[in-house]
Parts: sequence; C-alpha cells; structure tokens
Amino acid sequence: MKCAACGVSVKDENLRRHYASVHPKLAIPESAAKPRRQRQPMTHGSKKIAGIILLTVTVIVALAVVLSVQHVGQGSYPFPCTTGAQVYHWHPTLTIRDANGPVTVPANTGISATCMEPLHTHDASGTIHVETDVNRLYTIGDFFKVWGKPFGSPSQMLVNGTAITATPDRTLYDQEAFALTYSGTFA
Repeated sequence: MKCAACGVSVKDENLRRHYASVHPKLAIPESAAKPRRQRQPMTHGSKKIAGIILLTVTVIVALAVVLSVQHVGQGSYPFPCTTGAQVYHWHPTLTIRDANGPVTVPANTGISATCMEPLHTHDASGTIHVETDVNRLYTIGDFFKVWGKPFGSPSQMLVNGTAITATPDRTLYDQEAFALTYSGTFA
C-alpha cells in the first residue's frame, strides 16, 4: 500500500505507525489496519495467581480421579460391573431401623464413575435397583457387600410384612419390601 501523503510504499500493518511518525499532523486514513493489542507481560503477582489456579485445578482433577476409581463404601467391586443388555431389572425396597431410629440407605451405593454394580441405589429412598446382565439371582446379603456394610444379626426381618428368619441369603425379587430391625446400633 502507498502512503497517500508522500507516496512511500508501506505495509498495511505499518501504515498507522508511518502516519504517526512521518505525518503526525495528518489524520490517519480509514483504510489503515487497526493495530493489534499487544499482550502485556506477566507480572510476578499474576504469575503467582496463575500458579495457584493451576495447582488448585491439578488437585481437583487428582481427587476426581482417585474418587472415581474408589467404590462407594469400599475400594473394590464385589460383582462385575454391568456392561451389556440387562437380563432383568427389579426394584425391591429396603428399610432399616436400629436403636437410634431409621437408617438411611445412601444414594448412589454401587455406582461410581467407572462402574455400576448390578445392585445399586440411585437415591436415598431405599429402592434397590437390581439391573444385571448376568443370568443369576442376588440376595440381600449381596447388596450389603456392595454397600460395604456387614449384614450382622438383625433382631427382625420382614419381607412384604411377613416375619422370616433373618438371613443374608434371602433372594431379592421385584417389588418385595425388606424391613430389617437391629436391636443395637447398625454398623
């Protein structure tokens, strides 16, 4: 591009600077390219803040990785994670009472970022989801293994309101209601 004032050849990106230094009293033409904003060098304070932010993000990511590979309630998976088409999907419920009152079955028991156990919960309602891609039956004791709690010795076990012998070997079936009562404190 040629300078309109003196006819000198000037690159587009240098035309504004040419006018400012050679023709300071003339208006800069509209055709002159706008200068790109220069990036300011980082100060010691901004480097320190960037370092703190980077360290914080690194710690958060590391914690997320560690927590995602740990199973809710324990460090390993008692059953193979579900991966394929389900053989069945049942919903028994579990309520637990001990000497202190109701015990909450936690949400997301049996669920981690890397695995969904065939026995798990989605919320704290007591509904156990039995979603399996293996042709086998699961017991109430199997759920306690996933939860990472001992079944122990309940003083009473009701299934659909009927008292039965308290055993972890009782099979979980769809829509059954399990009620366990412990005379002491539940583990």
